[in-house]
Parts: sequence; structure tokens; C-alpha cells
Amino acid sequence: MILPPDTPETGAFGFYPGNYVLLRGSLLQELRSVARPLSRGDFRGSLRAVPPAAANTWNHYLRRNGPSRLLCSCCGRPAYSFVHLGDHRGAMWNSACPGCDARSRHRGLALLIPHVLRERPDLRRVLHFAPEGVLARIFLSVDGLDYRTTDLTEPHCDFPGEDIQHLSFGDGDYDLVLCNQVLEHIPDDGAGMRELCRILSPRGLALITVPCDWRQAETEMFTHVRPGGHYRHYGRDLAERLRQVFQSVEVFDMHRLDAAPNGLSYGIPEYDMVFVCGKGGPVGLPDMSENRSWAKDVGAKD
Repeated sequence: MILPPDTPETGAFGFYPGNYVLLRGSLLQELRSVARPLSRGDFRGSLRAVPPAAANTWNHYLRRNGPSRLLCSCCGRPAYSFVHLGDHRGAMWNSACPGCDARSRHRGLALLIPHVLRERPDLRRVLHFAPEGVLARIFLSVDGLDYRTTDLTEPHCDFPGEDIQHLSFGDGDYDLVLCNQVLEHIPDDGAGMRELCRILSPRGLALITVPCDWRQAETEMFTHVRPGGHYRHYGRDLAERLRQVFQSVEVFDMHRLDAAPNGLSYGIPEYDMVFVCGKGGPVGLPDMSENRSWAKDVGAKD
């Protein structure tokens, strides 16, 4: 069961995607999205913001009543179009649900997490980094979970002030760790990976997502921290780096879960990857479709 968006148990989490409602589609709002990069002297960023702003204005301000083509797996809202966003790499089409702000990674994890909890009932102690309300509701709907949240800067969590590079938790304190788009925000991501592994129980799992271009072999390191606090944009080499820390790493394309009822789409693009990392051997999750959904362990030989 997925709780409704206004469930009070989620609390007032930080100002992260998935924790607020986007007010997109109005002419003023879209003009601001184009002007904001200009205020930083980023002319290319402003030009890249024009196509998604124009599409949002048409879909959410002018057209409004198009037939539903998409369905949000977090809040259950059908839509003709999600909100298109952009970053330094270009447009992200159908990125944010206009109802709950769930991005494609949230919509994919909202389908994956219940499966993981069903197949691994031993994963009872859960720690959620930089918690998003759209995913917290999923954990809170499961009876018997010891669900905790943590963040470096936001006070509205169970353990505020925790630096993922130097955590205060004990070895093996958690069975399931969710680290959704956090590692790109820290200077020493290797230290963060080691800490995630350290706090896992012997058969624990870590679900890790990052901004990643699976067509790109190597991680792109930025010379300056990008707007939004990104130090890097990951490539395929992340899988091998994780394998140097965790005993097993499986890579799953959440696009494989994009099969909403009545022929609709959840808006999960190809190569929207989650890294399922185990501390004590194989992750213990079976295939989730008729095809081989779970990629082979990255350490396995061809």
C-alpha cells in the first residue's frame, strides 16, 4: 500500500525532490526557469531551459486536458505529461510528477522497494539518507519495520547532522540502507561507500542511485561544484568502484519496471539504474520479469 501524499507520518523532510509540489506550467514560473541560469551568467543553461519550459507551458498551462499517458507510481496520479526539467546536461523529459514531485528514480524505487521487502523479510532495520516523503510513505506502510531517517543539514529526521563520510552508527546497525542521489554531493564518495558498507548487517543490502550516464565509461569530475551541489556525474566505472567495497553488486535498470496498468507508462527512462549492493554474498533477489531483469553480478566472468 502507498500512503496518500498528505500522510502526516512523513513529517517535514528537507527541501529535496519528492518532498514538495512543483508549481510548473504558468508563464511566470517557466520564464523564471529560463532566467535563473542567466542570473548566474550561464547562457548555455538558459538556452537549454527553453525547450522544457515551452513544453511545460503548453502541457500544463495551455493544453491542460490531454488524455492520460502517464501514471505516477508514488501518488497514483494519471497525467498527460509530467513536468519537464533541465540541468547542465540538457532536458529531462517527463521528469517530475506534477502531483507529488516524484522523479523517475522515485517512481522506479517505489516499485522496487516493496519487491525487495517481500523477497527479503529479514531486512527490518532501515536507514534512509536525505529522506524523500514519496519514498518514506512506502516504508511507513510496511508493518514491523524499524524505519529511520538521517541527513547532514536538515533537522527534520531521526538522526540530523550525520555526515555520510563519517557516520556515528555502529558496525552492522542496519539491514537495508537507501542512498538515493546522495554520493554525487559529497567530496569523498569513496568514504561514503565504505561507511554504507560498514553499517550494513552481514546479509544487508544498500540501494544506491546516482546521476549516471550508462553510455559513459568514466565518471566526469567537475572542476567546480555545480549548482545543486554536484561534484561529479557518474559513468559505468561506478559499478567497479562499488565492487571494491561491497562483496556483491548488481545493477538494475528500473525502466524494466515501466509497465503501468491500462497501457500507461510510469515515465521511467532507459538506463535509470539502481545499484543493489550486498555485504555478505549474493543479494538474494530473484528475477522480476520473464526476461533477465537483474544484471549479472559485475564481478562475474562472461
